[in-house]
Amino acid sequence: MGGIIAVLPLLLYFSVILFFIGLIQWMLILNATVGYIVLGGGCLAALFYFSSTIIAIFFVSAPFKTPLSRFIYAAYHLLFAIFHWVLITVLDNGSPKWIDKRRWVYHTVHKREDRAVESLGDLDYQAMHWMAGQVSISGDSRRRLVLLVAQLLDWPLSPQLESPEFEEAPWISILNFLSQKHKNHLLTKTHTSADGEEFALLVGCAALPAVHTLILPHENYNYEFDINNEIYWSQY
Repeated sequence: MGGIIAVLPLLLYFSVILFFIGLIQWMLILNATVGYIVLGGGCLAALFYFSSTIIAIFFVSAPFKTPLSRFIYAAYHLLFAIFHWVLITVLDNGSPKWIDKRRWVYHTVHKREDRAVESLGDLDYQAMHWMAGQVSISGDSRRRLVLLVAQLLDWPLSPQLESPEFEEAPWISILNFLSQKHKNHLLTKTHTSADGEEFALLVGCAALPAVHTLILPHENYNYEFDINNEIYWSQY
């Protein structure tokens, strides 16, 4: 039943193709110039459709997929399943590992995306890093920023935190934004228990080796040591 339902969109696509063929033929009879314009638009749409189909066959993370992508991908691996059956049953020979692997892919073609996700051991880090670059640093997003920073504590010794990609992400801007409120609370001595938990979270993040390296004083930075100067507070 799942296969039948997956085929239904193909009928819709086929009807659209027939419609454009008839439309182009009709427009070429009425007005050749308009007909060629419609033909060009139809060719661009067909090119996009077939390009999306081919790309999705080779790259599981392709943002655009068509029903044909899955069928072509499954048909390709079906050949290896048939070849494996011929070697084992008809010829009574052993099957090479690479053929057996392709045969196994055919039987699990509906789990292709799941296999790709399972192969990414650092998917959580990638999601966290992507979110850090997408979320807006503002008061409306404060709760999201707090939850995002909390995830850093789950990667205390991860090699990903030592990569240049991590240094280029706006983590320092996020931590600096979250700490501004606590700076004011420390000056006015007004804070709640929730503020204390958030402050403890920031302290824990500052102790991470990767974050600590980013916030350490550097010889190229000019620090202000006058406590009455506003820059003294903003620099930290």
